[in-house]
Amino acid sequence: MGTDKASLVVGGVAMRDRVLDAVAAAGLTTTVIAGSDEVPDAVPDSEADGRVTGGRGPLAGVVGAWEMLQQTSESLYDPIVVLACDLPWLVSDVIAELLLASGGHVHGAVAQDGERRQPLVAAYRPAALDEMMRSYHAGERSLRRCSLDWDLAVVHVDPKLVADADTPEDLAGFVVEWPG
Repeated sequence: MGTDKASLVVGGVAMRDRVLDAVAAAGLTTTVIAGSDEVPDAVPDSEADGRVTGGRGPLAGVVGAWEMLQQTSESLYDPIVVLACDLPWLVSDVIAELLLASGGHVHGAVAQDGERRQPLVAAYRPAALDEMMRSYHAGERSLRRCSLDWDLAVVHVDPKLVADADTPEDLAGFVVEWPG
């Protein structure tokens, strides 16, 4: 995209806020935004002598958010909804379906867009989040790879609702306010 996708204004609303609006409409009240002031740089990178470094990818962000929740909250969050920031068509119904489906599976539920699972549109249970943490600290950087053998409900959704925006063409149909 050439810019911070989370703050890119699409249809008059920053993409991050579009996702947060869907979260709120689904009735969720606690949010943690990885890569923000709450979880600034995810988690320490073992390859960098324990120094915290950014740019480690979505798995690092999820692990950082999970670790932060465990350290700062006495509540058990089960499941945790994980969503990418660049889902301009996401609606609360998708989140509600993931929450409902997650209860009957050890690791939670993941959206499937017709072709493949979307691990950044999911409701993960603590067993999955703990496994993500172990995998990340063992050197894994791919959420998709670390979740291959998990017991996840698969929620089939309209592909457009979980399509992420990686290029300007992916935002066709929206008025986009580009920075500068």
